[in-house]
Amino acid sequence: MEHTKEDVTTLTGFYDASMLYADRALAPMLDWVRRSGNTVAFVTADHGEQLYDHGKIGHAPIAIYDEVARVPLIVHGPGVERGAVSDWVSHSSMPGSILEVAGGDAGEFAEAAPALLSGAPGDGPVFTETLYGVRAPFPRRRFDEHSLLIACRRGSHKYVWREEDGRERLFDLSKDPDERSSLIGLRNVASVEEALRAAVRE
Repeated sequence: MEHTKEDVTTLTGFYDASMLYADRALAPMLDWVRRSGNTVAFVTADHGEQLYDHGKIGHAPIAIYDEVARVPLIVHGPGVERGAVSDWVSHSSMPGSILEVAGGDAGEFAEAAPALLSGAPGDGPVFTETLYGVRAPFPRRRFDEHSLLIACRRGSHKYVWREEDGRERLFDLSKDPDERSSLIGLRNVASVEEALRAAVRE
């Protein structure tokens, strides 16, 4: 069924309203964190939503475009410097960072932790992975039908690989933020393509 412009306006309005609600719900918690003087809050999300960005609504069937994969991460509390960082970081950096803030031993998570709290994530690749083709409400019998979808990003380049058929895509988000034109096979990005492919295979 085709959605009208009025449908689009209504759906995006509902989404904007839900974001406003979340913002208002977070404010009292962050105020309490500030007053407590000994608490650090980590706030993030597991996915964003497609609002017709690539002709789809929501996040299932699963996609890995930036509108789904790029989510906010807020770290707020004593010892956390104010500011905004636009670089990508991985959720895998959170466990070690939480342990570090709490004064514990980050252990196996230590390698990823400093990048998050320093505000300087570095030039290593950041991975996003999801199950492609899984349908809500996720009955267990369907999981054997999924296919892994992985994105690997370094700098402005984002490489995407789908396990099911080996399909590859490569985007330069500085020139193509909407992820419309794949650069796979182009000579001028061959070294980037190979490096990100190798990182995913590893």
